[in-house]
Amino acid sequence: MLNTNKFNQFKKARSKLFHSISFTAAWLFAITFVGIFAFIFYKSIPGW
Repeated sequence: MLNTNKFNQFKKARSKLFHSISFTAAWLFAITFVGIFAFIFYKSIPGW
């Protein structure tokens, strides 16, 4: 019984960690994408 409880706690912690990692990765991807897009837009304006 104790083993199952520990396993469930581990599963919960792991899913929480995975969620936070994927959330951070999504934010980094979005920021990078916006940065690249802004850089291309900035470079495409003549005389800048």
